[in-house]
Parts: sequence; C-alpha cells; structure tokens
Amino acid sequence: MDNPNFSEDGNGYCGSVMPAFNFMVIKGLEKYAQYEFARECAIRHLYYVLEGLMPNENKQPGDLFEAYMPNKEGRAKINKKDWARSRYLLTAGLSTIALMIENVIGLSISLPRKTVDWIIPNLEIMGIENLSLKRNLITILSNKSSRGWEIQMESEKLYYFTINILDQKKKTLPIPSGKCSMLIDKL
Repeated sequence: MDNPNFSEDGNGYCGSVMPAFNFMVIKGLEKYAQYEFARECAIRHLYYVLEGLMPNENKQPGDLFEAYMPNKEGRAKINKKDWARSRYLLTAGLSTIALMIENVIGLSISLPRKTVDWIIPNLEIMGIENLSLKRNLITILSNKSSRGWEIQMESEKLYYFTINILDQKKKTLPIPSGKCSMLIDKL
C-alpha cells in the first residue's frame, strides 16, 4: 500500500485482491505448517467474497468477481472493459469452495487412497453433508449432543477417516458403508 502505484480502486495489479492469488498464498502458508494463519486468511477471504455478493449502495446486485477492491467492498475498477469480470467462477468460485472445505472445515481428501483426513480446529458445529467423492457420497459432522461432542460419519463405500482434534487426539478409523458416530472424549 505504500507503493506510489497503489490504487484504492484496485487498478489491475496495482492493488486488486484476486481470489486465485489468495488461494496460492493460503496454500503456501499450509506448506510451511502455518495452519492457523492459513485458516484465518481463508475465513477473511470468504467474508470478503460474501460481502461482494451483497447488493451495493446503488442497489446493484452483488456477484463473484475476478478481482476486488483492496480496502472497500466490490469489484476492482480499471479502465479496461473486460477487467474484473463478474460471475468469474474459474478462480473466485472454485478457490472459495476449496478454501471452505480444506481450510475452514479442515477436510483433506485423497480419492486414490480412499482417505478423508479431518483436522478439527476447534469444537464447534461443523462438517459437510453429501460430499461427492467420485461414486461415493460422504457425510462427516461434528456437533454437541446430550452425551458430549460427537462425530457422525456416513459413507456409501469403505473409506478411512483420520480424525485430528485440536492437534491433541488423532485416530484413523475404517468406516464401512453406512453410518457411525463416536464421542470425541472416547477417541
């Protein structure tokens, strides 16, 4: 922001926030084991994108954009006609979905190994239902029940789930087709 070419409106690469670059930076943080900071950045990115989906002060509908303004809500501005395209799912949509699944919820999935690793960053209600993994749907949820914090899992085919809770408890379980649940205290 201290560069003389920086623009409050984004102006191309002079300040625009670009979802694809955010995605690369967050994955770089993961590579160097900065998981908490990567999760925090992913959450900030998601809020930024959500704000862009809201109608602006001129009552114009929001959208997914190729680039966003750095300090205000909305699409980055530039004098080129095709810059900061709306409904730009190629990077804005795909990176946002991937960051939600991998960094906020904490799921890491390997189709060839038939594994789902779930790093639960904190005890709160979270998870994903009916996630399609080729020809298999899985559901993995964490919630508080009358018995305590519980993990519920469901898979149509055999999968191996590794649960890592707050970096303190870690267990790998083969889950045959069907439903199962377990208390976190019992891991």
